Amino acid sequence: AISLAKIASGTDGELITWDASGNPAAVAAGSSPQVLTSNGAGAAPTFQAAAGGGRLAEVATLGAKTGAQTSTTSSYIDVSGTTATLTTTKGGLLVWASCTADCDAASEELYIGLQLDSATEVGVVSATLGAGSTDQNDVLSTVYAWTGVSNASHTVDLRAKKAGHTGGTWRIDTGTLLMMEFDD
Repeated sequence: AISLAKIASGTDGELITWDASGNPAAVAAGSSPQVLTSNGAGAAPTFQAAAGGGRLAEVATLGAKTGAQTSTTSSYIDVSGTTATLTTTKGGLLVWASCTADCDAASEELYIGLQLDSATEVGVVSATLGAGSTDQNDVLSTVYAWTGVSNASHTVDLRAKKAGHTGGTWRIDTGTLLMMEFDD
C-alpha cells in the first residue's frame, strides 16, 4: 500500500487514473458544473458539460398544508396551503403532491389532482375512504410532468373532490406539493 505521504503533489481537483500503458496519469480538474465522463477503454476520463435533458433547473418553494380541512363538495376545490409558484425558463415542469385524507361515510371516493394556472385538473388519482378517525387516514399521491411550458410564472394547486355518491364529509389533514423545473 502507498501512503498519502508517498504520493507526489498535484493540483486541487485533479484525479489519478492510469493511461493505456498502465502508468499513473492525472485527469485535469474540471470546472463547475462539469461532470466526470468516461471516454471508453484505453482513454483517460475527462470533465465535460453534463448531457442535456435531465438537469434540474429550479425548485419552487414547497407548499405544505397542516391542520384539517373538511368539505362535502363533489366539485374540485383547492387544498388550502398547497400552492406553489415558479418562474420557468426551461420548458418542463414536474410536480409531486401528496395528502392524507379520511371520510365520515363508508366507501367514499376522494379524488386529488393538480391544476396548472387554473386549467383542468391533471394527474388525477383516487382512493376509496372508509368511515374512520384521524388514525385511519389514507395517503394519496400524484406526480405529473408538463412539457412545452412557456417562460413565465406558473402556479400549481393541489385540488380535491369527492365522487358525489354519498353525503359524507371528507377531511384532508396534511398535504404537500413540490414543484421543479427541468430542461424540456
